[in-house]
Amino acid sequence: MLVHHGPIADATLGPVWTRLGETMGLEWIVIERPGYGGTPPMAMNRVADWPGLTTPLLEALGVTGRFARSASRRER
Repeated sequence: MLVHHGPIADATLGPVWTRLGETMGLEWIVIERPGYGGTPPMAMNRVADWPGLTTPLLEALGVTGRFARSASRRER
């Protein structure tokens, strides 16, 4: 499961998501937005900018299946 955070968060998964992954047998791939962590900033003006960044990573990891799901809610 590929996860990336919003503009005011980080790549930390909370305990609810961790347990969900364990229960469902998911392997998390959590990436930070360009400019967070040790990466240089990049313009990210639209969702359509993400495939150019994530596709090379997924290919390098050997990920072949694709499924899209978007969620925007902060865990509390």
